[in-house]
Amino acid sequence: MIADIDWSMHPRYAPVSFTNANNIVAGYNRGLHKYVDEYVNPTGYGVTLRIILKDQKNPTTITYRWVIEGITKDDQSPNHYRDSITTGKKCLFAGSATVNDVGSDCETIHLLPCTGSYRITVTATVFNSKEVSVFEKIIQLKDYLIIAIGDSFTSGEGNPDVRGITDDEWFCDHVKFSQVVNGATGQTYDMKTPAVWLEPLAHRSFYSPSSMVAKMVEDSDPHSCVTFLNFGTSGAKTTVGLLTPQHPEWQRTGQIEEARQTIRGRHVDALLMSIGINDLGGASGGISSLLGEAADPLPPQFFESPVVDAAFKQIEQLPALYAAVNTQIRVKLNPAAVFIYEIPVNIFRNPANTITKPCGILSYIDLEDAIIIDRIGVELNFQEQLAAVNNGWIYMGGVVNAFKGHGYCESPDRSWYRAASTSCKIQGDINGTIHPNETGHQKIASLAYPFVRTKLFFVPIPATILQ
Repeated sequence: MIADIDWSMHPRYAPVSFTNANNIVAGYNRGLHKYVDEYVNPTGYGVTLRIILKDQKNPTTITYRWVIEGITKDDQSPNHYRDSITTGKKCLFAGSATVNDVGSDCETIHLLPCTGSYRITVTATVFNSKEVSVFEKIIQLKDYLIIAIGDSFTSGEGNPDVRGITDDEWFCDHVKFSQVVNGATGQTYDMKTPAVWLEPLAHRSFYSPSSMVAKMVEDSDPHSCVTFLNFGTSGAKTTVGLLTPQHPEWQRTGQIEEARQTIRGRHVDALLMSIGINDLGGASGGISSLLGEAADPLPPQFFESPVVDAAFKQIEQLPALYAAVNTQIRVKLNPAAVFIYEIPVNIFRNPANTITKPCGILSYIDLEDAIIIDRIGVELNFQEQLAAVNNGWIYMGGVVNAFKGHGYCESPDRSWYRAASTSCKIQGDINGTIHPNETGHQKIASLAYPFVRTKLFFVPIPATILQ
């Protein structure tokens, strides 16, 4: 009579549309700059259970006795949950719902209290008949905790959740290179409608690659859900950012410690990270100081500049910095897997993969200087790949190769980098310049997703027909 029990978990991570008036969005309290504990450590999970009959056309009245028994929790401790219900409906919906949400053939029950294994037993009895069918299935509820830490690549810089509208598009179209260089200092411009960010002070948005990866994981498996926490902050460095507070006025700790305090002992299934590029630009940090130095016509020459010298010296320090980050990650978070992104550093390369003289607002930079900047980017990715080997991380490569033919100087419909004028128009500053745009981030997420999925998903247990 019963062929199977189809089941699915209700999604937890759902990026939503919102405005600056919203305080709590997708489990994040924007006013307090922290995640809500009820989101991070839920007290129950939504599940839909639906009986699949062998003969779907059979109009016979059937009564179903559902028994749901907990077996073990995720940590293999006993799960003593038990519930039973007798109904004429062949579907159970755990959680609050209306008929419009689940259909008239679903009975609403309480949320299941925790993740782990449950035994579902259904006894189907045909009305005025001795025909009885007993079907048993063990289901495994899994809530993957995915954490993102790092710099503007992690936060989603250049890609606000809702684009702002500028007061003066002409100004943005004629923005000066000096403003790009100084953008990292926090210079902003008047906007008719401000941009909307999940965390405005970090330029953190749902358009970050890690957010997109979490959504892909959520959508790809009906038998699991995702809790996603993004601590990435634009401008973060290995030390001032991950290990210590970057903005003490609203960040009490570094991102790793903030994550530890937020999860309160929850097991971390995947940690996604991008870090290191802001360590290479001297005191001001980031690529902005290198671009500014390259564009400066005054002596010394760029290749003799103390900023360039400092960048190459800092590259030599990256192994020790990555090791320190790894120690804190292992001690404070102990994730099952750590992933680090390859960064699309081929900003000035054309479709033939040849470095060309920068264009537009970056045309002040000579070809020779662009070659040096490209070299610094290549060295950064090499150090990241080396750090992955030395620290047991997973290096998510393929990004540089994918960005071939989509450099900053390509046409707007082909470039995967955010232009300075567009950054000005949509977020009221120039901080988004040279960061990947929406298409770039989508491509990066699609490349990263297979790495993450391979480490996460398990094989479900098959069902058993008892009678």
